[in-house]
Amino acid sequence: MFEHLDVADHRHIEIVDEAIADGRLGFVVQRICAANNPEQTLYEECLARLASPDGRVHSAGEFIPYLEVLGATSLVDQHILELVLDRLDRDADAVLGCNLSADNFGYASLWDGVLEQVRSRSHLAPRLVLELTESQALKSLSFCADAIMEIRGLGCRVALDDFGAGFASPRLVQLIDFDIVKIDKAFVHDIRRSADGSDSLHHIVAFASCFAPIVIAEGVETTAQVDIARASGATHIQGHFFSVPRIRNIAVPRIAEVS
Repeated sequence: MFEHLDVADHRHIEIVDEAIADGRLGFVVQRICAANNPEQTLYEECLARLASPDGRVHSAGEFIPYLEVLGATSLVDQHILELVLDRLDRDADAVLGCNLSADNFGYASLWDGVLEQVRSRSHLAPRLVLELTESQALKSLSFCADAIMEIRGLGCRVALDDFGAGFASPRLVQLIDFDIVKIDKAFVHDIRRSADGSDSLHHIVAFASCFAPIVIAEGVETTAQVDIARASGATHIQGHFFSVPRIRNIAVPRIAEVS
């Protein structure tokens, strides 16, 4: 569906627009649990999925990078945000998180789209977590800091996603107040030992803990990784070991088989 298009082909945007119109752009959910009590859920992250007309379900990694090239990820982010707010409206017990890319902070008009959605249903804000995904550099750090302070003022919690990878740098948590820091899965999957016997995951979790009360270790898939994440001091864990993403809010054509 996407593989035959050039990286900068605007047809990517048209495909996403069509999917939104047809109800084929939605999300799956993955639970984030307490490190020492896996039955306790912090929230469920809503991960974008796009169903093609032939029934194949595409993960965000199959289409979001093309939209990043075109500066159009806000098209997906703001649609998913609307679906998430709808879900919170229907389920009084739900606590959900959704991604916001750097594109949303590039222009005041785009940020206003996010802000207005949350403000118009501000009673849902305490059960909403917005995850800043920094696969691209922010155009204005000061604008982003002000925007995050504004949205937190409405009652939302804000997380920094994939800390330690891409543009989610240590400097960012020093300059912007986050409620949650999510450690990139690379630090769970590639543990390095230091001379004093501690490890790289422990060090990055300890650093993040200086700036946010909640630190999540991402990409936890094995019993050994659960033990390592707990030992590192992470307060919460996300990964397939405890929660495989489940389909929600997406119209998949009947011919599809969704795994």
